[in-house]
Amino acid sequence: MASTRIGTLAAPDRAAVFSTAQRLGLDPYEFGALIHQESGFRPNVWGGAGGDYRGLIQFGPGARKEVGLPDKEMSIAEQLPYVEKYFQGRGYKPGMGIAKAYATVLGGNPNVSLNAKDSFGTSVASSLPRFQKG
Repeated sequence: MASTRIGTLAAPDRAAVFSTAQRLGLDPYEFGALIHQESGFRPNVWGGAGGDYRGLIQFGPGARKEVGLPDKEMSIAEQLPYVEKYFQGRGYKPGMGIAKAYATVLGGNPNVSLNAKDSFGTSVASSLPRFQKG
């Protein structure tokens, strides 16, 4: 019997991850690993420092306002356009790669130090091995 699910994502969500990754010039599996690290693919999860970060890439209050993220429950596919808007607004350009993409998420722009740590001690450099193939 055919399944409408591949892996753990519903087909529409998986397709949205792949198409967003393509527009960002990222390998979809590396992009998926970044999202998994930040939110476990839970678009409505709250976390981060002070529990004030929400969504697939853990948008802070300013970032939520910046991209116009609605204050409502969303699917992965519904939230990914806001993720893409965040990357575009923060200076990430297609093809910069997963390191610069995660720098944009973790530090707010693609040019932050890959060794800078967030409040949990996470750095881009320490996370990259989990994002890349192999």
